[in-house]
Amino acid sequence: MIIRVHTPNRTIRGFPRLSLGPILLGLLLLAHGWPAPTLAVEAGCISGDCVNGRGVYQFPDGAQYSGTFKEGHKHGSGTYTFAGGGRYSGEFVNDKKHGVGMFENANGDRYEGEFREDQRHGQGVYTYAGGDLYRGQFVRGQMEGSGEYLFAGGDRYLGQYHQGRRHGFGLYFYNTGSLYAGHFRQNLRHGEGLLFFDDGVCYAGPFDHGRRAAQGLWLPDRIQFRPRDLGQHRTAMVREETPGSEGERFIGQMVDGKRLGFGWLRTAAGKTYLGSFRKGVPDGVGLVILSSGLRYAGELKQNRRQGWGTETQPDGTRYAGNYQDGKKQGAGRLEYPDGTIYEGAFHNDLPHGRGKLSEPSGKQYLGGFQNGRRHGMGTIIDTDGQLSVQLFEDGKPVVE
Repeated sequence: MIIRVHTPNRTIRGFPRLSLGPILLGLLLLAHGWPAPTLAVEAGCISGDCVNGRGVYQFPDGAQYSGTFKEGHKHGSGTYTFAGGGRYSGEFVNDKKHGVGMFENANGDRYEGEFREDQRHGQGVYTYAGGDLYRGQFVRGQMEGSGEYLFAGGDRYLGQYHQGRRHGFGLYFYNTGSLYAGHFRQNLRHGEGLLFFDDGVCYAGPFDHGRRAAQGLWLPDRIQFRPRDLGQHRTAMVREETPGSEGERFIGQMVDGKRLGFGWLRTAAGKTYLGSFRKGVPDGVGLVILSSGLRYAGELKQNRRQGWGTETQPDGTRYAGNYQDGKKQGAGRLEYPDGTIYEGAFHNDLPHGRGKLSEPSGKQYLGGFQNGRRHGMGTIIDTDGQLSVQLFEDGKPVVE
């Protein structure tokens, strides 16, 4: 049995006026042993302007929306509470989650970031009820592009994703202390890679569906890396060892007198490289450590950064993302020593395009950038969660 209750807009001392008739009827039915009635709220506008303004609308299934409307549609900013217990707070366009928002699932999962037409799309952070956390790019609801995944068990992955899986180049830090830097395919180590074991042994070579291939190289124990250098290590079998020119030292694989395969190189200037070689120069997957302390782990093409990689500068500035011709280009994440974080598009080493800037105070800006400065229309998320839209030109707000 269903008893429908319609709640008028009028209130008495701040409380809505309710009819006692349905409640008394329900008690009477229970007293005679009849099944308890179900109370259902009629769909409609509870308060405010649910056409062109701000109001509260009750849906037939029990869901409720509180926010701004345009021509009768959810449009602007608001909060939608699902009948099953989930909740979304953020921006809407024509009844769809679109823009910046936060979604809390009934199962305890939480997503905060960008939406497009009801799907996670853009930069965001997804926290799982079980303790895992992913932050990075989404495309049509799936992890896609560059991201970082923190496992509840202590493992950590930093790298590329495709259709929700580790795919491309990445760094996988095991909770045992081991580290893999190389290519992935469908969540498995596949392609060129460097595997640093927690006992100090290092393997450099190809991987096939998660397993080491026979043609890899085990490096000698006189090579000393430390965990903070993104690696470790000493080890066993050496294929080739030759003195280089101008004080260089090379240990690795050679074909016809040229460096080809995997090896270790230290230059007279103090630069150290561990990774793959082609045509005698670093090319493929590698780890670079400069005498200044700058460290790079990622993909290279003819000794220049090309593809995906991570860079840590001596002052603590860290970048993870795409490179082209040695410069930051495409999607990436840049963390500054003071806690400021930029996630988004880069061009010629600078934020350029659409991105998200998070300040240490908690304030956020999501919108356009040009040559490292805010430019164009963007959304500002204040420390209290309030949203506002602002136009910028060359880093400065435009006041109309």
